[in-house]
Amino acid sequence: MTRATRIAATLAVALGAPAVLADTARAQTSVFWTDWTASTLLGGNTGTATGTVNVDGTDVGVAYSGEIDFTQTSGGTNYFQPRSTFLGALLTDGSPITSDMIAISGRDISSTFTFSAPIVDPFISFVSVGRTSVTVTYTFDAPFTIVAGGPSSVFGGVPITQSAPNVMVGNEGNGTIRFSGTFTSLTFTATGNEYWHSFTIGVAGVDDGLPPPNVVPEPSTVSLLALGLAGLGVAARRRRKGA
Repeated sequence: MTRATRIAATLAVALGAPAVLADTARAQTSVFWTDWTASTLLGGNTGTATGTVNVDGTDVGVAYSGEIDFTQTSGGTNYFQPRSTFLGALLTDGSPITSDMIAISGRDISSTFTFSAPIVDPFISFVSVGRTSVTVTYTFDAPFTIVAGGPSSVFGGVPITQSAPNVMVGNEGNGTIRFSGTFTSLTFTATGNEYWHSFTIGVAGVDDGLPPPNVVPEPSTVSLLALGLAGLGVAARRRRKGA
């Protein structure tokens, strides 16, 4: 192996190492959950709901409009249990996930969350989506990943599933999904028309120009590449001088 090859191999390892460190840092992500404070039913299984999510001391208003059967905004059964089903091993509570929720049936009505400021990485937790014999499907306007799932303490059931990058499926499904990026709104349509299921929304951070909470920024790949190329140049010059 030539010196230049050894330097290139070392550079490749160096470029890969920060990604490993960053993945470790991202292994625990805090989620700050919405405190739903008010709702209005408009008829035809539609309505609005408002709340606030406090992200490390910064309040962001959350507005929901679309399908609503009923809501819980002050007490009631906390269906988001056990924690392992809705938070899993990779998520922690930045603020407690409470009994606050919005319940719908899945009547093919377009529904939207709107945020008063750009937020980073919204999460939605779902309870009892669909039934064993009734499939409920959510189609979002953005792709997502499933980060937790399993049976609920109240209804049992199974994890939610995913049939496309932006499509979630439930047959008595429970769990949490994550949207990566910065959002000012998020829209979905749920179809299937069951008795009812519920959800709430949280966020990982506010887009203030800084990384989201608990995320360690990776060193600049461009800077590392420049350093590596400089090293290769030095090695080449030394080899010529020694020739």
